[in-house]
Amino acid sequence: MRREAAELPGVESAALVDWLPLGFEGGSGGGVEIPGYIPKPGERMGTHVGFVSPGYFHTMQIPLLAGREFREGDALESERVAVVNQAFVDRYFPGRDPLGLKFKIWGRDSRIVGVVQTGKYYSLNETPFPYVYHDSETIAHRNLTLAVRSHAAPATVAAAIARLTTSIDSRLTPFASLDYESYMAASLAVPRIAALMLTFLGAIALGLAALGTYAVIAQGAQQRQREIGVRLAFGAQPRDIRRLILNQGLGLAFAGIGLGVVAGVAVAQTLAGVLVGVRATDLLAWAGPPVMLVFVTLLACWSPARRAAKVDPMVALRSE
Repeated sequence: MRREAAELPGVESAALVDWLPLGFEGGSGGGVEIPGYIPKPGERMGTHVGFVSPGYFHTMQIPLLAGREFREGDALESERVAVVNQAFVDRYFPGRDPLGLKFKIWGRDSRIVGVVQTGKYYSLNETPFPYVYHDSETIAHRNLTLAVRSHAAPATVAAAIARLTTSIDSRLTPFASLDYESYMAASLAVPRIAALMLTFLGAIALGLAALGTYAVIAQGAQQRQREIGVRLAFGAQPRDIRRLILNQGLGLAFAGIGLGVVAGVAVAQTLAGVLVGVRATDLLAWAGPPVMLVFVTLLACWSPARRAAKVDPMVALRSE
């Protein structure tokens, strides 16, 4: 099936894999034995495992850092070969050339023939961990996914593969076909919905904060009418009154920013592990919210400040 699919018009390469990264399948794993490796006290020696066909790393554009990919005939050799990721090398073979070295998993020896770049396997915010690839021809089951790289329209390729599948065995029907963008959208649907919900709730919180600031500043300006009338009577300009009221609101904003920075420093490392692509030292993440808060505070205080600046000093003094 893989070879026939690779020969279809518009298809650059095709490969089989037992489960795709960032998908809904669970994958598999097992304990490993590394000759000469002394585990730390309480260390669990294990790795995640995937089964792929020759051409998989080229099809998925996973960089090969050393050695080679799987090739036709590897599954027929008496010695099982493996391709590992860089995280596997960093943990179990630090400072050593891993090519040709052996390790044991599931009671069988495997010889390393290639090293690939560490990727994201289950979620975008995961920390790097060891991963081992074995040839898919060495497993008994055939519950595999066909991955195809093509420059043709996805719908055209999907239809061609469906016809190819039927021609090989009329009882077979492709379970589903998705282009890369649709697959990623489906696999990231939950974190995307969570991000949208947090953004929505954050916008509501910001709006409520703006309304609260407006109410406090407006009430404060109303209570200070006599003081404002005296200031104006003694020569204060309307801009001075506006500045007085705005400074009161900004004082509240900067107090909130100070408390927020303290809380942010306390949880920065935790949030960096949850938010993909955001580091604990990200300048935009630290500067953006304070700037937005100051801007919203100015908007909330502007109307009370304008009204206070228009107070007639004689009316304000007589009202007392």
